[in-house]
Amino acid sequence: MNPRTACIPLLLAGLMACPPKDDSADSSSGLDIRDVETTLHDTIASIVVVTWTQDAPGETWIEFSADGETWLESPREQRETGAHDELLLGIPYDSEAQIRIVVDDTIVGETTTITTGPQPTGVPTLEVMAVDTDALDPDTNYILGSIDELGELGVEVATWSFIFDRNGRVVWAWETPFQRATIHARVARTGTELLLDYSSFYAVFDGGEASQIARLKIDGTEVALYDTPGLHHPFTDTPDGSLIWGAHNGGWNTLRRMDPEGDTEDIWSCAAFYEEIEEQNKYNCSSNTVTWDDASGHVLFSLYSSDSVVEIDPATGESLRWFGNIPEAWAFDPEDSAFWWQHGVHYTADGTLLVSAKIERAGDETVVREYELDEENKTLVQIWSFGDGEGVFGPEMGEAHRLGNGNTLHNYGSGARVREITHEGEVVWDLTFSSGTYLGRTTPIDDLYAFAP
Repeated sequence: MNPRTACIPLLLAGLMACPPKDDSADSSSGLDIRDVETTLHDTIASIVVVTWTQDAPGETWIEFSADGETWLESPREQRETGAHDELLLGIPYDSEAQIRIVVDDTIVGETTTITTGPQPTGVPTLEVMAVDTDALDPDTNYILGSIDELGELGVEVATWSFIFDRNGRVVWAWETPFQRATIHARVARTGTELLLDYSSFYAVFDGGEASQIARLKIDGTEVALYDTPGLHHPFTDTPDGSLIWGAHNGGWNTLRRMDPEGDTEDIWSCAAFYEEIEEQNKYNCSSNTVTWDDASGHVLFSLYSSDSVVEIDPATGESLRWFGNIPEAWAFDPEDSAFWWQHGVHYTADGTLLVSAKIERAGDETVVREYELDEENKTLVQIWSFGDGEGVFGPEMGEAHRLGNGNTLHNYGSGARVREITHEGEVVWDLTFSSGTYLGRTTPIDDLYAFAP
């Protein structure tokens, strides 16, 4: 757990999680802090910028609290004599923040206050409906997602990437460029940047020809901007720095890769795969998830158009095995544990397959299914499931994450709901969104400072 955010869950119970310090100025150390100034970031009005001058070196950090609640802190750094600046991350929009500078465990100077800017129009209102603070995963302090604001007749009018905390408060938001849509915002594999898709496929209906992926720091600094023609829906990055995405090709997706040098090639073709397995009854082949598996170096490619998932070797383009509802796919045990309209398919750290899916082909509930892989019998054996009888449905998107404490975080996509569930099936966190929103991919986050410039 990150010590800077370790007490966030206790805030949900109304407790002061970190004991308050004496916030009076302490000059006994002989150190002085001068020219302290707090301002809002030029682009992201939830980020506070603190500048100051110190007249002696020391281990220095900023402590800050939103609306008089939990005290958080910036990274502790050994700083020399002179002028310094720091970003304060994790403060909600529309909040009054208290700020104090600490040097060598001593609060120096006065506590100052600043009010963050209003939450941008188009970023949703969130509400925590239920929470069991003792059962929450302690390392999931924030969640990155993306949202589409829909206007009349379902026309998309704005799309945002945003980060919210466990109290359902938005602490960061980034607007997607005009006539682009972000659906698969994610944390880069490096853990130090955010990767945001700027898809033209669903915005100007050009087959994704003008789609791009941006690599950003949390202050909006653009590290790189990649042209990803054909980007239709999902993408991922790989350990060698490549990008892989599902590319539209007249309704028949290919798996496209851009290497670190910027060279692009199609490494797998759905049309060729369908021909290989003699799949005769599909009119197109469209994807909704691309995940990289560290253990094998393979890619899982989820095809919502045929309720199936293919495991692919990206080095050779070979289809290694496939699951779902196409010829020669693995069986399900029991038979009624088959997935339909699956999203977010990936292998867990334990080697199980985890999916978010409809409970049945014509079902109106979204469930999580987890399978062990019986290699000998080519069967997916269901070992855990949640959602049957809950009455919660996400018609599009969705995914499930296995958290560090064994809980599962379930995103219901256009159902505008996120829930955390224990292995015993207890809902320990339940969050909803304002109406008219479409929740894209989500990623649990421990520490926002990992993305600082």
